Amino acid sequence: MYTGASFGETPVKKCSSCTKDLPDAALHCVFCGAKQAAAAPPPSSAKTVMGYSANELIEQMKAAGTMPKNPPGAPIAIAPPNHPSNNPPPAPMPMAPPPAYPPASSFGGLAPGGTPASQAATMFVHNPPGQQMPMPQPAHAAQTLAAPPAHQPLAPAYAATLAAPPQHNPFPSMPAPQMQSGPMMASAPMAPVPMQQYNFGAPAAVGAGRPIEPWKESLRLMMFIWGGILLLAFVLPLRTGPLVFHWDAIIHAPGTAKVMPLLLGAAGLLSLAFAMIPTGTVPRGVVAMVVGLAGIVVPMVIRGLPPWQSISMYAGLAAIVAGLLIRSEYRDSILPRLMVTIGALAALAPLLVPQGEAGVPLVGMFKLMIAGGGIETMIFSLLALLWVALVLTTLLVWIPAPSSAGATALMWILLGFPVLEFILTVVFEGHFGRLLDSPSSLLGWAFGGGEHGGGNLPVAYAALFAYGTATTLGKTLE
Repeated sequence: MYTGASFGETPVKKCSSCTKDLPDAALHCVFCGAKQAAAAPPPSSAKTVMGYSANELIEQMKAAGTMPKNPPGAPIAIAPPNHPSNNPPPAPMPMAPPPAYPPASSFGGLAPGGTPASQAATMFVHNPPGQQMPMPQPAHAAQTLAAPPAHQPLAPAYAATLAAPPQHNPFPSMPAPQMQSGPMMASAPMAPVPMQQYNFGAPAAVGAGRPIEPWKESLRLMMFIWGGILLLAFVLPLRTGPLVFHWDAIIHAPGTAKVMPLLLGAAGLLSLAFAMIPTGTVPRGVVAMVVGLAGIVVPMVIRGLPPWQSISMYAGLAAIVAGLLIRSEYRDSILPRLMVTIGALAALAPLLVPQGEAGVPLVGMFKLMIAGGGIETMIFSLLALLWVALVLTTLLVWIPAPSSAGATALMWILLGFPVLEFILTVVFEGHFGRLLDSPSSLLGWAFGGGEHGGGNLPVAYAALFAYGTATTLGKTLE
């Protein structure tokens, strides 16, 4: 019995066992599980899924004169009124397999394959053993429904909606609709939709002048190199006749004379040890800075404080080499620029401040060079002027970033001046015999040789101080 057969409502019926409302197409009760009788087929005047009645469509086609001429007994294919049935049929195409059979209610209670509807498989009951479920067939634009087996009775609505055989198909496949651009679509191009950019890290410009531990590997290398040179200078004999080594001086030398050879051996051994052991970059930098500073300051303290000119020059050079190294990596920082500027002023102050009757030392150098006191005097005067020019060149650190201003190259040129001065002194003063008597003095430019000559720092201690200070202070600039 139908309780809701109006348009837009689902037809229902009463369960034969529990009398509860069920959909008309249900074969089992979802409440009690009892099997239900198949619903009666709808009348021939019922509308199809396209919303047209078979009788209405036939009448419309007869009135329009487009009724197809089918052989007697052939099923009539029904199409919507706007179907292009007057077009000539297309060339024969291979037919696709027939689709699945219609619901069992259209066959008078029989499921596909002749199985009674009461024994058909549902979502709760699987297909009975020995029977194979029919496979669904894909839909095709040109395929038509085939007639069911002859031994099954045809429902009137189903017979009216069956398509004609392929050789009598008056309805060719409809072409796909074409997109037409109206005046509204062609009036203006569609603006691109901006996509949101997701930033998963810091921008490229932020932190460009703030590297992270830039001397992590180079610091270890410098401690290996200069620590090894200091240790080699400690191992080489102080004198060859009789043979005397630095440890002999530590044992037999009186008072403070033991400090210098002890400092040389301790500095080399400590640098090599901290270069090899696994430790952090900052502790290694602190050790390098302390070792370098000790090699610069201790000799001046042991021999008594020198005049202010020497202290100012050594302090200025130490600030310059450390500031240049920091400036080479932290290029937008103001700290290395200030260090180099203050160091340059301190290093040049002894040459620019008048000294009694001698006047300004820098002017005296020019006068001595012009007077021409010999080739040796000329060369050493030129070397002093070249040193002054190099110190002034370090003020290029004020060039804006990202330029490095050649900071690293200027630092190594400054550190190379003691080597050049040592070679010139040996050549012009004839100290070859001294080098043979004291092999350790061959490396005097590295550890000072007991004195700081020419206003230059010992290279090994200055390099360790520069890298240690740059590593320690650079950590605060990251």
